[in-house]
Amino acid sequence: MKIEKGSLKFDSISDISSYNFKNLLKNNSSDEVIDFLKNLNLTTGCLGIEYYTSENIPGSLLYEESLTPKSLEKEFGIPQKTIETKAKDTNTIVALKNLTSKFGKPSKYYCIIHIDVDEMGKWMSGVKHDAYKKEFTIDIQRKLSKNLCKLSDEITKKINCWGGYTIYAGGDDILALGPLEGALNIVSEIRSSFENYNKPFPSVSASLTIVHHLEHLQIAIEDAREALNLAKESFDRDSIIIRLRNHSGHIFTCGYKWNLKGDKDFIDLLYQLVDLMKIKGKDGLSPRFVFDILDVLPAFYENRKKWYFHNDMFVSEIKRLLLKHIGKNNDVLQSKTTLLPCLLSIIGDPKSDTQNELRQFKEKSKYNGQDNLQSFLKIAAFLAKEYREILGKEDK
Repeated sequence: MKIEKGSLKFDSISDISSYNFKNLLKNNSSDEVIDFLKNLNLTTGCLGIEYYTSENIPGSLLYEESLTPKSLEKEFGIPQKTIETKAKDTNTIVALKNLTSKFGKPSKYYCIIHIDVDEMGKWMSGVKHDAYKKEFTIDIQRKLSKNLCKLSDEITKKINCWGGYTIYAGGDDILALGPLEGALNIVSEIRSSFENYNKPFPSVSASLTIVHHLEHLQIAIEDAREALNLAKESFDRDSIIIRLRNHSGHIFTCGYKWNLKGDKDFIDLLYQLVDLMKIKGKDGLSPRFVFDILDVLPAFYENRKKWYFHNDMFVSEIKRLLLKHIGKNNDVLQSKTTLLPCLLSIIGDPKSDTQNELRQFKEKSKYNGQDNLQSFLKIAAFLAKEYREILGKEDK
């Protein structure tokens, strides 16, 4: 599937997932890049396929599994036996392994961001006019509509800079695809753009869906839409849902209000945990921390008439596990994790929220704190593993 908008063009979803790795190859004259391109063109040349450079190489050819005779048959329509005979002396896969061992691997995952302004119809019709503290007029309506159009253009530019592709941006509704790298940051930026552009302004709900590049695009988009609806249904809008559909088909979904407590943000909490775990060695937090939490998590819940969460015990145990995996002498990491146990407990406790309306809403909805926290931790571990395999992805 070829998709294009403005100066951005993708021949396949693999071009999106490998976007940053492809940029790394451009104008790179290292021996590993030269050797990989040489072997790739030996393979494609003897099969009568076009010559590739670091500028035009398809993202699909940057993954080892896509360079097997069976995959090349599917990609180019050339019989597998012909490929095995003509390209038997090429070493493309070995050259790619040498390349990725030095520069890191392209991600096999990409993201879909779906954002919707909450109750936009009520704002445009004047039902929410009390927020303006003055009479709602046609001029106010026109100004709101005009601002949404301008904001849509600005957000599209942000998405382009991220390396993404905007499927549509209708002002109050945005759907975009982009690389895994930078996704947490861009979804926060978009939300901030809505908040800061026009005062007063309605809240926004969003979904960030992480999908394998070989997954059917229609299934992925349906996942993103379902996750957006879940953000509105489970948390009464003004919230974010993050969903991971891994290559084996397992789905993990977590979310909350954008703001957890005071100025502490749900996305920032996830990034903080991922950022600590993606650092290897003694300077980072071992990913085993997450799996140790998952092992003991059921002990903090009791299934009575409603779920009951042993909050204080949970916070105490998380602090103990942090010390175990960080080390008592690592003052720098310990200072970064001061609030981590308390914030994790908010995600895991359906009654913990200080906002009484939200607490009552969660009790009536299908919200399950244990499932939510489990998925949050699994997604954090997944992202940390992905970032460790990708070169130079130290930003959000």
